[in-house]
Amino acid sequence: MEQELFDLGAQIVQDAEKYGANHVEAYLVSRKKIIVQVEKGAVKTAEEKLDVGCAIRAIVDKKLGFSYASTRDPSDIQALIKEAVTLAKVSLPDAALHGFPMYNGSYPDPGGLYDLELSQMSMEGAIDLILRAVDACRAVLSTRKVLIGAGLNIDSTLTVITNSLGIDGAYQETLIDLSTDPTIKEENSQASSFEFQISRNLSGIDSEWIGETAAANTADLLDPKTIKGGELPVIFTPMAVEWLFGLGFAQAFNAEEVQMKRSYLSNSLHQPIATEHFQISDNALLPSGNQSRPFDAEGYPSQKTEIITKG
Repeated sequence: MEQELFDLGAQIVQDAEKYGANHVEAYLVSRKKIIVQVEKGAVKTAEEKLDVGCAIRAIVDKKLGFSYASTRDPSDIQALIKEAVTLAKVSLPDAALHGFPMYNGSYPDPGGLYDLELSQMSMEGAIDLILRAVDACRAVLSTRKVLIGAGLNIDSTLTVITNSLGIDGAYQETLIDLSTDPTIKEENSQASSFEFQISRNLSGIDSEWIGETAAANTADLLDPKTIKGGELPVIFTPMAVEWLFGLGFAQAFNAEEVQMKRSYLSNSLHQPIATEHFQISDNALLPSGNQSRPFDAEGYPSQKTEIITKG
């Protein structure tokens, strides 16, 4: 499969250049998916499918065109190539567009991105995983009126990228996401919560722990108490930190936002913005990291980038 995608990418680059593109990039993905949803304690949907995708970017005289389709049919690919080049020709020029990345070396390997056992997971095995979480949740809340929902997603993906400037990269990855979300309904109180795990490997998922912890989280929310207000120390859970900084803070570090002076941190380079104990790094090479990868969406090698150091 990998060689087939490389051959297709090379053909796309060659054909797009014939149509007048100065630079061409082909991004190809093949993904096997298993999706299982549980509602009210029973399996509602169970779906297994294969997704394929082809994205093409073409540059003509500093003008960019893009096309995408979930197909690898030869006639559709030719239509995509023509669409990308045609859109590039009629787009407005961008003086800052210098082309696609150039790289012809080897890519770093974060390690632990692909689990053969997970990639070969059957639908029966997937349903067993999610129902074990549901049963564990139900056992903890056996004395209460409870509705239990759960979700399971398993992806096994092959990604290939190639461009006209020497980029040629490919990698396989797996990812599993299992969650349980019970709702307790009692006479004078109702509470909902959840728990989940995301892992590159099947061994990183503990169905019983997810179900039991989701149940405990929900039970803890019953009969809440109001505390006295004031200036108090706060300890954030890992999930709270992710939402606070990942969603509310990370966009300010987006390269385009900074370069276009749309970020409130655009003028803060080498300036203190937080306590000296605060550090953030963008590391795409963490072993088994959920977002780790050997190269980015343009085929450039991944790296560890320090975002905030000593505040």
